[in-house]
Amino acid sequence: METITYRKPPLRYAGGFRVTDGGYDFHLVRRRTIQKWRKAVKQVLLSAKKKDPAIEKMILDCATEWATYACPGYQSWPSLTPLEKQQALFAWILRQKKRSALDILVAGIAGDLYSTYCPQSRNDSYARAVNIGRSVWILLRPVYRTYHHDSGHGTTRIEHICITKKIRMRSRNAAQRIERAIKKHAGGFIEEYGYAIASRLL
Repeated sequence: METITYRKPPLRYAGGFRVTDGGYDFHLVRRRTIQKWRKAVKQVLLSAKKKDPAIEKMILDCATEWATYACPGYQSWPSLTPLEKQQALFAWILRQKKRSALDILVAGIAGDLYSTYCPQSRNDSYARAVNIGRSVWILLRPVYRTYHHDSGHGTTRIEHICITKKIRMRSRNAAQRIERAIKKHAGGFIEEYGYAIASRLL
């Protein structure tokens, strides 16, 4: 009797590789790169806010909506849906000291403008969303938990564990949710001021 072995073809990710990991033809946006874009966006946004009440309303609407997001434990990240990941990431960032809805908005706009005006090796929707998602994800600082281990011999070992280590922007669907959340509120601002901001940096 002849045995036929079926081999499942290897999984082929969107665009040929896992875009959230980057690759030889697509480099993920870095903290240092996006920092100057965030600075320029924030300067223009705060300046325009003084003249345009619509921008002040945009910031208030973001803060009001994002403040309602649930804040689950960090250990639940792998089991969350893309929408829940977007909301959880925003909630965790807002819970940090010296972070606000304005910071998330600025980071998302910076990621959008960087993807639009800087030369990109990949211009597909997946790569664009990942750059925007990572620009926001970068705001999440590592959180450490301290554990005390008693040896039973009169000594105690102290261990600091990073509990946010496994939170990574590995889902392009979650990144696309972040992009939509930013565009929902800041789409008009990006169209009106985007080119002027980019002109400062290029």
